[in-house]
Amino acid sequence: MKFKNNVAIVTGGSRGIGLGIVEAFINEGATVIVASRNEPDAKNNNIHFIKTDVRREKDIKALVNKVVRDFGKIDIVVNNAGIYLDENIDTMSLDLFRDIMDTNFTSTFMLTKELAPHLKKTGGNIINIGSRRGLQPLIDGPIYAAAKAAVINFTKGSALVYAKDGIRINCICPGPIDTEGVGSVFDNKDELREFLISNPLRKIGTPGDVAKLAVFLASEDASFITGGIYTVDGGSSLI
Repeated sequence: MKFKNNVAIVTGGSRGIGLGIVEAFINEGATVIVASRNEPDAKNNNIHFIKTDVRREKDIKALVNKVVRDFGKIDIVVNNAGIYLDENIDTMSLDLFRDIMDTNFTSTFMLTKELAPHLKKTGGNIINIGSRRGLQPLIDGPIYAAAKAAVINFTKGSALVYAKDGIRINCICPGPIDTEGVGSVFDNKDELREFLISNPLRKIGTPGDVAKLAVFLASEDASFITGGIYTVDGGSSLI
C-alpha cells in the first residue's frame, strides 16, 4: 500500500492510460480524483469524479479548491489529459492549434502552477504524461509532437524550479498503447501489424505498463528521482 492516506489527482483519468493509472493508484491505497470532461468507465468508492475542462483556468482553480476543501491535501498529480489528431499545418486553423496545445501542454503548466503550494506542504510530486512523439518528429501530427516536446522540456525546467520545495516532477513518454484511442494512431490492422514487426519488443504496450512506472515514480521508492524522462514504448523511440 504505497499510497495509503494519499490523495491523487489524475487528469483525463476516465479511460485509457489515465484510467489504468487511476486503478493502479487505488490498488496501492490512494484516494483518486479524476479530473475529466467525462466520468470514468470504472466504478470504485475510492474514485471521485470532478468534471473539469483542463483547458480553462477557472476549471483548474475550481478543481484544486474543491479537492483541498473536501480532502484536506494533495499528494500526487498526474497530468495525463491529452488529444491526438492527424494534422496538416497548411490547413490547420488557429483554434485547432490552440486546442491541441492547451489540452496537451497549457493544462500541465496551469496545474503545476496552481498545485505547487499544496504539494510543497505534503512533499508531493507530479508525473507528466508526454509521448515518444515528443522525442521524435511526427509528419502526421507535428503540433501534437510539439506540444508533447513542450511537456518534456517543461518537466525538466519545473523539476529544477521546485526542487527547493521538495517537489519531484517526472515525465513518462508512452509509445502506442492498446487503448480505445489507438485507432487514431493506426488507421487499420495492416499499419498496426507493421508497427508490431518494427517494434524491438514485437508488441504493443498496455495501460498497465505505463501505470506500473507511474506507481514507482510517485512513490517513496523514487524519492531521489526528479526531472526524469522515461519512455514506455518497447524500444520504438530507439529506431
